[in-house]
Parts: sequence; structure tokens; C-alpha cells
Amino acid sequence: KKPFSATIDNMRTKSKTSLVLQNMHESKLALFAVCQHIPGANDEDISGNALINVASFVMEFLLESQTMCDDIEHELAKLHTGCLHFLGEVFDSLFARKADISAEPQIELEANSRHTFLDGLMKTFNMTTSIVFNGAIEGHSEQRVSASLRTSIFNTMVIYSQSCTTEDRRLALFASELLPALLKWVNEGSIDDDIRHPLCVAAALQVVYTILAKLASFDWVSTLCNESELNFVRLTIRCALKSLCSEEGAGIISPLRLAAMKVLLTVIANKQNLAECIEPDKIRQAVAAVRGAS
Repeated sequence: KKPFSATIDNMRTKSKTSLVLQNMHESKLALFAVCQHIPGANDEDISGNALINVASFVMEFLLESQTMCDDIEHELAKLHTGCLHFLGEVFDSLFARKADISAEPQIELEANSRHTFLDGLMKTFNMTTSIVFNGAIEGHSEQRVSASLRTSIFNTMVIYSQSCTTEDRRLALFASELLPALLKWVNEGSIDDDIRHPLCVAAALQVVYTILAKLASFDWVSTLCNESELNFVRLTIRCALKSLCSEEGAGIISPLRLAAMKVLLTVIANKQNLAECIEPDKIRQAVAAVRGAS
């Protein structure tokens, strides 16, 4: 804990001494040790709070590192990579454990298990999704999380999804926890330069595309999500069309429109009967948008 807190303090004061480099190096080693510990930790191990403390350091470091680019940039970059790797380890461990514990999408925790390692994993996942959707870290609302940092976290979700196999249920459980909230976030507001920055929405849609392409069907929705497959598919199409027809990058293949097209084409490949999911005028709108970007 000491090198973590020292690293954050040094970053806040913009200190550039050799001790700062030493603290960063020690933080990197400590974070590596935590990542090595995560896969083998017992679900009921009373270390959930310790994991949350590490997650809090990771989020604070990522937040503070947004404004630092000096002669310690190399060490910053290495620790930044380690922080994103930590999040990937949390995703992997949480959903592997969920797959082992139950086929159900939700795990109800007993009151006496609120500080367990499994609880720490779940809270870290919830903390991560809250940051990418809200653009702020709890307790640091005065500091906005940049679009580039949120995009990096979305990219970590893509990398994790790519590492999954469909047979072990990890990916379907990950999808059931993440995609309904992610699609709701994309759908609820207009694309802007803040909460729904075009880069963030594009990265989010890349997560959707990667997961849907790997799962290759929507069979998991009705069994793992609290909504119908039809409603989920409709929401996915609505989000893709909204981004595809956005003014952002109109007339060109922007990252946002490219991601939207990939999602739309994946839905078409996974869902044979689209007639019940999308109105004819929406299809014409999508075709016109694709032609306009080609």
C-alpha cells in the first residue's frame, strides 16, 4: 500500500525526483504481484477490501497520469499498461468464477460475504463500468476522465473478449453484465464532446461487435439477461443506426461509423429474421448512410 500512496502523492505534487521513479517501480512490482495473486485467490478469502484499495489506486493513477508527460513518461507508460492489465485480470477472474459458481447471470451475495475476494472483484468491475459511462471517478467528480483514457478501458474490454472462448460461458456472462448497460448508455443521449465522446462511443461499439461476433448468436440473452432477445436486438440495432447516421464524420468512414457498421452487419449475420426487429424505413436509412460513407 505504501508505494501506491506515495506514487499518487508524488504525481499530485508533480515531483520529479529519483524517489518518484523508485516509487513507481515499486508500485509496478506490487501491481504485478496482485495480478499474479488474483487467479488463484479463494472466493471467500476476506481480502475484498484490499482488492478494492488496489483498484482505487489504479483508477487514481490513471486519472492523475492524464496530465503528466515529462522525463518520467517511460515509467508512467509501463505503470499505465500494468493498470489496464490489472483490469483485464479482474474481468477474467470474475467471470471465470461466475461461470463456475452458477449458470445464472446474477450472484446474490450473503450479508457476511460483502468483504470477500469475489465481492471485491464485482465492485471493481462495477467501478470500471461506472467510470467509462459517467466520465468521472467517485470521490473525484471535479476531475473528468478523458475520452482517451475511457477509450483505453473499453479497449481492455475488447482484448478480454477476444481472449474468451464461448464454451466456458465467461463471454456470455460478461456480455450479460456489460452489454445491456452499455447499449442503454449509447442510446440515452446524443453524441457530444463529453460523456458520449465519438471516440468513446466508437470504442464501446467495438466492444459490442467483438462480443457479438464471438458469441455468434443471441441465444444467451433470454437465459442470462432480464429482457427479451427481441428487445435486446432492437436496442442494438437502434444504437448502431444512431451512430451510423450521426453527423460525426458524415460522408467519411470515421471510427464511429465504422464501428456502427460492424455492429449492424454482425447483428444481420447472427439474426436471420430482421423483419421483426427493424422497420423498412430504418433499413433504407442505414443503406443511405453506408453509401454516403463509402
